[in-house]
Amino acid sequence: MDAQPATAQAAEQTIALIGIGDDEQFAIARAACSGTLKWRGTYSSIAALADVQIDEGCILLIDEDTASPDTIDLLEQNGERRRGALSILQTSRAEVRHVVSAMKRGVADVLIKPCTPGRLRSAVFDARHRVCASAAPHGRMHSR
Repeated sequence: MDAQPATAQAAEQTIALIGIGDDEQFAIARAACSGTLKWRGTYSSIAALADVQIDEGCILLIDEDTASPDTIDLLEQNGERRRGALSILQTSRAEVRHVVSAMKRGVADVLIKPCTPGRLRSAVFDARHRVCASAAPHGRMHSR
């Protein structure tokens, strides 16, 4: 039996990208959305997502500088709601302690601002790849 069709199906999965923070911070991310990466909108803070369905495998792009001064605390408080989502944090705070704190709360990648458009696109597409890989069937199937 061959696992190729399931892998191809996971690669074609549409992934939602949601911005959290000031809408102006996400112009590059919105431009990167095409094909299987779909922009689902911008919300002012993590708390503003309270009534929004966060799909399994969606990517949250969080701009800490414009979302909320207590973004790191909100990440921890909303960890259960974000369980199926992968988070990327954009921040101007480059302290190692801050980055580690964010990653301990489930952030997959931290982009220190200003970051290049290429770095942002790379982080988004890496996150997309990770989401698709986690959606692929686990275990290996071998053909004979």
